[in-house]
Amino acid sequence: MIRELPLIPLSNGKWVDASKQELYHPAETGPEIPRDLITTVDPGAAANGSRKALFTKLGVTDISPQTVVDQLLTYYLRRGGASDLASSMAHVSYLYWHHENRDDPRLSLVWLYETNGRQVTSRRNFMYFQTADEYGPYELLKAYEHPTDPSRNIPECPVSFLKSEYTTLFLSSTRRHGSSWLKWLEKALGVRRVPRIKLDGGSLSTEFRHIIRYRPDKVVGVLKKHWDDYDVDMSQPIVNTLSQSKVTCSGGQLRSLKDTYLPLRDLKDTVQTLGIGHEFPFLKVSDDLEANMILRDWRFLHDFEVGFEPDLNFYIEVLRQHRRRRYRTWGSDIRDKILKAYEFIAENCSDTQREWLCEKIDARELILDPCSFQENASGPIWIDIQSCAWRGPVDLLAKKPLSEVPEYGNNPKLSKFFREVLDIEDTTWIDYLETVSNLRRLTRSSPSLPEKVLKLYRLLLSDDHSTPDWMHISERFQTEGLIYIPLTSNWVSPSECLWDSPVPIDGKSLILQSYPEDLKPFFLEQLRISPASLSTLVEELFALATQHPTERRVKQLIWAVNGMRPRPNDLSILSTCNFLPVRVAQPEAAQQIEFRACQSDFAIVDRIKLADIFKGHVEFLDFSLEEILQLEPFLRSLGLGGKYLSLLCREETDCQGESLLDSRLTADFNSRAYDLLRCAVSYRSTAATLNAQSMLNQLCSASILRTNGISTKYTIQQSGEDITRHVPSSHVHIREQENRWNIYVPENMRDRELCYSLSFPEALTKLFGILPAAREIISNVLSKPIYILNDILEAEGIGMVPDIAPPARPAADESSAEATSEQEVIAGEETVASSRSSRAQRTPASSIRRSLSPPATDQIHDRPELSPEIADRRTYDSRDAYRDLLENVIRLASQTNLPHLNSRATVGNDQFLEGFDRVITFGIRSQGQMNHDTKIGAAGELFVFEILSTLCLPGFDWANWESTIRGLVAIHPRYTGLGNWPGRETADITYDDRSGILTAILIAKGYLDEQVWKDAQPKYFMEVKTTTGECGGKLYISLNQYRLMQRYTFPQGRSVPNVYIIFRVFNLGRNNLSVKLYVDPEAHRLRGDLVFESQSWTVRPQM
Repeated sequence: MIRELPLIPLSNGKWVDASKQELYHPAETGPEIPRDLITTVDPGAAANGSRKALFTKLGVTDISPQTVVDQLLTYYLRRGGASDLASSMAHVSYLYWHHENRDDPRLSLVWLYETNGRQVTSRRNFMYFQTADEYGPYELLKAYEHPTDPSRNIPECPVSFLKSEYTTLFLSSTRRHGSSWLKWLEKALGVRRVPRIKLDGGSLSTEFRHIIRYRPDKVVGVLKKHWDDYDVDMSQPIVNTLSQSKVTCSGGQLRSLKDTYLPLRDLKDTVQTLGIGHEFPFLKVSDDLEANMILRDWRFLHDFEVGFEPDLNFYIEVLRQHRRRRYRTWGSDIRDKILKAYEFIAENCSDTQREWLCEKIDARELILDPCSFQENASGPIWIDIQSCAWRGPVDLLAKKPLSEVPEYGNNPKLSKFFREVLDIEDTTWIDYLETVSNLRRLTRSSPSLPEKVLKLYRLLLSDDHSTPDWMHISERFQTEGLIYIPLTSNWVSPSECLWDSPVPIDGKSLILQSYPEDLKPFFLEQLRISPASLSTLVEELFALATQHPTERRVKQLIWAVNGMRPRPNDLSILSTCNFLPVRVAQPEAAQQIEFRACQSDFAIVDRIKLADIFKGHVEFLDFSLEEILQLEPFLRSLGLGGKYLSLLCREETDCQGESLLDSRLTADFNSRAYDLLRCAVSYRSTAATLNAQSMLNQLCSASILRTNGISTKYTIQQSGEDITRHVPSSHVHIREQENRWNIYVPENMRDRELCYSLSFPEALTKLFGILPAAREIISNVLSKPIYILNDILEAEGIGMVPDIAPPARPAADESSAEATSEQEVIAGEETVASSRSSRAQRTPASSIRRSLSPPATDQIHDRPELSPEIADRRTYDSRDAYRDLLENVIRLASQTNLPHLNSRATVGNDQFLEGFDRVITFGIRSQGQMNHDTKIGAAGELFVFEILSTLCLPGFDWANWESTIRGLVAIHPRYTGLGNWPGRETADITYDDRSGILTAILIAKGYLDEQVWKDAQPKYFMEVKTTTGECGGKLYISLNQYRLMQRYTFPQGRSVPNVYIIFRVFNLGRNNLSVKLYVDPEAHRLRGDLVFESQSWTVRPQM
């Protein structure tokens, strides 16, 4: 019955009986059992011992705390947890007191109320305690409103803070299971007292990013205060982020944490010594730092690269602060402090730090510009490493030469710093090239531009230290157009330039007009700019002829082409174009010039008298006689030899009127008949060769008549019509009558003397049918005393007439007496009337010239061969013989290529050159060996020099001909002014083959191995050995030459810097003049190709 009575009061205010449900006593100690979870007996009723005993009798029992804990945690899992703050506080209080395992994962389900009334669990969010700690989350993450500057307002970081009611549930001294109440909230339910630093994903937390952004002055303090909590979360990404974060320094500026320094006393003193104040990035800390405190409290900053010592970074920062400063005054005291920082860096930089240091100084431009040391400098200018050189030109390049500053150049420590530590080098060709390129890109040129470009070109040429890459330089010059032409202020490429030209060339800039001779190797050898070539000039002449030619311009080009010694194939494109300036035939009219082609009808003036006769009636090439003589190479190569006036003109003489037989002149002429016959025979006159006696008879029976009636008719054919001019006076007329020759000469003494010197000898050459070159010898025969004629003819190589005995000649004394006697006869000279018909009988010039054609081949060979010491004197006089030989040497050289290694010695036409006379040309060797041999040697050297000149070798000119006998060829007009080599002769011709062209030619000709020599640039020493005989003939070398060829020999498979070559010139004076090369003659000697006789220093090629 009692059990059914409602005798038990419950904690919820109800009274129940003991039969209806299970009832529990309230907790005896600690927090009460949460009422929203389990209903217990009213604690007040249970406090009475008697009543508690009754309740126990009625069936009320105790409940274990673990059962309550389990039900409580299940309640959060299944029913959502506490319904209000009081229930929540009761729940967590009971859990703190009774649940020992604070790592129970079910605790993550327990939620708490934040300040805004939201329910927060540690599983889904973080919650922080509200504390007044300077470095606690509440102070760091709350909003802040600046009283005057809205831009400095700080927003609130959106995090949750625990309601303060929770924190007062237990005293701070309370401990349960070894933990305080607040520590339990932190560890069991995740309420944080420290700003979170890492998100679950591993990156920096939102809270700490907020602190970095809005509270940079607190970052270091937060880390220091909570380092024990943060240390375990310091992953490398977080360390990197924090290191890069801006923090507040002592001067108020913000710097990345890794770029700051702890304000230690020694560091602050050093900074002050180097001239930096509060702006140095010392961390803003409140502590007065001591050494023991550093190790204990601040060593965590090492992880963020905060500086503790005066390392390289420290001095880099000193320089950086100097660079940022704006100095009111600038002087040596400040500069000295900067230099001191450089010295510290030089002393403390290791090899492993050099690359890093260079990057820092270069990126931050921490080198004091040399101009900052000038007296008028108002402040520092800073440059990077790329803008520096140690040595180099001043005020020319973008790079500043540091050594020019005494404070740099005279300081060994700074010299080491810049050269060895920063690896700043002297300027090189790369710097000069880039500067030229930069100048090229300038939109406006300055007055100093030509001088700068000139200096840069000289620097490029003279840079022997850095080995310029000339291929790269040439490509840049070509693609960018890096040649500056001051005359036009234009930049052009090498392909648009010529080194020099005798005339302007359209589209080509002439370098020599703008730059001095000392830059010739730069432009010619390195940039491969050549002087105007023959083909360039010819093409320019052709282009001009097809456009708008002017007389002045055309003549300029003709002279230029002529000076290049053209050959016929060089001028082939000119054959059909109208470019030759021709004076139009217009009698009594002003001179008019028209341009004609080579095939047009015009004449070339080679005789003034004939030109005057036909003036106004015949079209002439518009050049004077003197100019025509100089233009002979050009005209010959055009094939205009047949247009010379003397060849075009037909000349016919006549004699009319009375004539007087001159007995003295007749007798004198007849006495010289045999001597004239000797000339005719020696010059292979057909008539004299066939019947010498008949010609002698005619000469002995010839008559000389004086008259005033000699006249001449001149005829030229142009445009298919004959143009004839009559001249009423002339000097000689020869008429054959009844197998006798009547020779008419002028009555006037002056005209007669002129006749005997010019017209008469020329008429006799035509009469005899021999070459005009015999005119001078015949003139001597007609005018010199008889008693010396034999000596003259012998000296000229004129032999006696076979089978006809010479006439007896009086001795010199008798001849003198006879001459006196003849003078006395003149007054009594008989006048004889002409027995001829009064009608003039003309003798055409063609009849006089009928035997001018050369004799048949068999007739030439039937003639006995002349002795080598008495050369054939058909064409040359003693004064011009050597010059004419040189002309033939030049001609033959223009037709000769360097022979291939395997080519045989030339055989060809071995006839002597027409008119070649060895005695006259070289002299008699026994009477003057030195003169004889040097003339032969100089002619051979000329032959080789001319062949080499045709190869277009860069820089090859007279200066390469280093022979002490070269002056002998100055007799030739082309070499007028050439003297003997003034220096010491090492070889006849030398050439430094920097371009490699000559080497390439010798490779192509088989003399050098391409695999060994293709990139070689040796210097060539060329010795010329010349004889008039065949290639196998003996030649002589000196002891020095023998030693030189041994010194400059080269082993197989390896190139050498010096190469010795013997040019063996042979058949001098013959039509088959040729040359054979012995490259490395010492190797030829060892192989037996050259046989040396060391006793006499002679060598004979083995043919």
